[in-house]
Amino acid sequence: MRPTHRIAYIAATASLAFTLAPAMRVDAAEGYRFVLVSEISSDSERTRLLSMGGGSRAANIRGELSTDPAFLAGLRSRGLALHNVIGRQRAGNGRVIVYVR
Repeated sequence: MRPTHRIAYIAATASLAFTLAPAMRVDAAEGYRFVLVSEISSDSERTRLLSMGGGSRAANIRGELSTDPAFLAGLRSRGLALHNVIGRQRAGNGRVIVYVR
């Protein structure tokens, strides 16, 4: 693999990586996508996401999201509970993917 291709590959795969980055905000017009961890087909990915759900970073994410009316409305409309949110990441289109156990 040529060096320029390797850099492009690393950049592309890094953008897909799951993150629990703090202070991620989203405009209400962009919206949220809620993903139930139980519906993820990869056992290893599901296990990895669930293992991150109990930490202080996940609690910080829940705290930040709890002040966002658009997020809370989306969560409630799907019958999901805030205490089950375990992570989030920003998708390439600007939406925030929220992982729920």
